[in-house]
Amino acid sequence: MATGPPEPRKFTRGLNKPGTAAELRQSVSEAVRTSVLMVRRKQLSLSLLSYKTTI
Repeated sequence: MATGPPEPRKFTRGLNKPGTAAELRQSVSEAVRTSVLMVRRKQLSLSLLSYKTTI
């Protein structure tokens, strides 16, 4: 069984320069974190509004 250099992963195969995959993962992580915080704020404001209307 011949062992050559490992094939690049599909995710990194299309990227041109080293480090691009890490930058992309970081930007996606930040975007997801921001959207989660926005959803949480919206849910919190909705729960506060519904609490105020029941009082």
